[in-house]
Amino acid sequence: MRLYYHIQEGHQRGIGHVCGCPTYDQRVKSFGATGEPTATNSLWDRSCGDRTALLGRNCRSTLSAGKPRTWGRAVVLIVRCSLRRRELDPLRTVQQEQAHLAKLAAANPTKRFVKLYRLLYQPQWLDAALKAIRSNKGFNTPGPNGVRGSDLDDQRLNKLAEQLRTGTYQPTPVRRVFIPKRNGKLRPLGLPSAEDKVVQSAIKLILEPIYEQSFRACSHGFRPQRSCHTALRASLLQRTPTWTIEGDLQSYFDTIDHGVLLTVLRKKIADERLIELIRKFLKAGYLHQQHWHPTWSGSPQGGVLSPLLANVLLHEFDQYIEDTLGANQPKGREYADHNPAYNRINLKLNRRSQRLRRETNPEKRAKLLAEIQELARQRSHTPSMRPVRRLTYIRYADDVRHFTHR
Repeated sequence: MRLYYHIQEGHQRGIGHVCGCPTYDQRVKSFGATGEPTATNSLWDRSCGDRTALLGRNCRSTLSAGKPRTWGRAVVLIVRCSLRRRELDPLRTVQQEQAHLAKLAAANPTKRFVKLYRLLYQPQWLDAALKAIRSNKGFNTPGPNGVRGSDLDDQRLNKLAEQLRTGTYQPTPVRRVFIPKRNGKLRPLGLPSAEDKVVQSAIKLILEPIYEQSFRACSHGFRPQRSCHTALRASLLQRTPTWTIEGDLQSYFDTIDHGVLLTVLRKKIADERLIELIRKFLKAGYLHQQHWHPTWSGSPQGGVLSPLLANVLLHEFDQYIEDTLGANQPKGREYADHNPAYNRINLKLNRRSQRLRRETNPEKRAKLLAEIQELARQRSHTPSMRPVRRLTYIRYADDVRHFTHR
């Protein structure tokens, strides 16, 4: 919204006034000769944001002998009334903000993001976070305080937003339960409260578009548009491997080092308020049989944010496998270089063939013929080029599979 005021020979000319700002007369009285507000008047600061002063002309200058009337200067004010909120533009949706973060991360892989925490306490951001987890199976599973996901109404969300804005929000300890595994052992799960699920989902909405631009294509676990089916398809598309190595990181979620994880997060996140909130979730502890236990390491399985944090840390492992060990390199020529063994056999064969042409002794000729036949047989079973050894690496969460091709 722009308003234009023109002062010329004491005449005022304005275009519209629909923003609720002070009237034109109030603005003229509050301005001096330079076009800036006076120290005793704060109407400008209360109403409009940006301001720009340009120079126009008026005819108040004195006449000069033998010259036409000259023009002096008067202030032409171009007022821009800013209606945008400082935290988040209401015209920009959550999807548009995520697309903007993804675009920045893709354009500059080493960029460190700041001022991300302010998105958490926006009402539309919390609404989107609640909508993202509403279809989860454990949405209505009660946490340690007994509140279910269906109990979250507008009043609770507004209170949660205020706590996040003022920095008084504290995550609650998760409720520890155990579920059986296929091998007969028990898997510990941490069930957070309903409010913690929403906050973790809001953090995930911020971090996911940033890290998705840097995650490698070999990672398939807990990522958008990827699943165990895409990992299986990537395995089937490989040709028959010479060796297949399968691995599993034992108790990975329970043994994540908090200090290492926060250090890795700081490579891309420069907002310490957001880092501190994640640290609070990691250090919240758990309740088991009505007793509180501290968490010195690990991220609770069952949390909304835990899979993303696990992928952030395992991304460092993916980089090492691909960049250092040379896995998943683009396919080029199938053969790297000439085979030295083939060259040695071929050289012996050529030398004996030359000696055979010069030899006249029948016994020696028969011996050379036998050697030539044996060398020819060896050469036929030796490849002339050395095949390229390729290493294929696929990861689904903490399950790893390597393929070696020769």
